[in-house]
Amino acid sequence: MSYRYRQYASSLTTSAGHCTIPCRRSFTETTAALEAAVPLLDRTYQSHLDVGDLVAAGEALQKLPTLNRFGAQPRNFGPILQATAAAAAATPRQGDETNGSNSISSSTAHPATAMIKEALQYEIGNPHKAAQMVRLRGQTALYAPIRVALLRGCLISSSTGRVISERVWFEYDRPSHTMGNTGVRGVDGIARGLDEALHEVLVKAAGLGPETGGVGSKI
Repeated sequence: MSYRYRQYASSLTTSAGHCTIPCRRSFTETTAALEAAVPLLDRTYQSHLDVGDLVAAGEALQKLPTLNRFGAQPRNFGPILQATAAAAAATPRQGDETNGSNSISSSTAHPATAMIKEALQYEIGNPHKAAQMVRLRGQTALYAPIRVALLRGCLISSSTGRVISERVWFEYDRPSHTMGNTGVRGVDGIARGLDEALHEVLVKAAGLGPETGGVGSKI
């Protein structure tokens, strides 16, 4: 990865409580690793709720793993990004030399443009833990399940159109920031537990390994 692209990517983490985890694996490999590590939500509890068996539903909820995916397929923003870029390129605005892209200043003769080419949004969490938090603090319902974005960005030569370098990374807001810090012990404890579990699984999916678990940039 070029220095200029690292410099651009680091500027993406600016808000408090936000976390960025760079990936050593490709976008496809990281996608597969994440989906293998976080199971699809088992909705057995819903069948119990449908017949009014609240006790059985509660027991099924308690058996869920700490982290679950809330959809078989993540939201895929890739085609929308491509369509938006294509439309911008076809109808450039006067004075807009980047055609809607994020231009990176460069002292070289060939400036480069950074573009996000692929983006997946996952919803990850645990409905049982979410319910526990909501019972104690209603506002936590705004942030459950947790949204995690997997992104692939490219640094593209403005003169040749060639890809100079690529980067794959995760973006998410830490549960301990969005749902925690309430002063309610039960809520804050659950949020911290989700924070730790999510960071661990994303680091592993990124191919960083447990020995480099601290690589994610926390701000």
